[in-house]
Amino acid sequence: MVGRNYVKTVVGWSIIAGHFGIILYIFFGKADTWDVNRQLSAALTVAPVFAAYFVAVVKSFVDSSEERGPGKLVNWNYAFVSFIIPAFLMAGVFYVVHVFPTEQFSKPESLQQALAGLEVLLGGVVGYVVDSLFPRLEKTA
Repeated sequence: MVGRNYVKTVVGWSIIAGHFGIILYIFFGKADTWDVNRQLSAALTVAPVFAAYFVAVVKSFVDSSEERGPGKLVNWNYAFVSFIIPAFLMAGVFYVVHVFPTEQFSKPESLQQALAGLEVLLGGVVGYVVDSLFPRLEKTA
């Protein structure tokens, strides 16, 4: 068993750091092989999902700033799935950015489609986990 707050912290920072890393890699790691338009297109493709997760994670961290300790205990399956699925999808996005262009994968539209597909998959598959870890708090009147 592991504390839910620990899982939340690891997953939250992984999502934020992973997306920041991808965007930095697009602009600095690919600067010598991609033109500015391709860099902007790729960054703007991953930005919406990143923005949504960033806001959810930061809001949750701020709203729960007074929580201390591990929180409610969750099983290792929950912790593993909560971290591994986003990590694999983020690795997939890094891989697509890293290998582009290749002989079979060279059109800018292909890059945008692959990145959008992975981000949609990240949003759909991980959305449930994120909603569980970073729930939206309902405001009371």
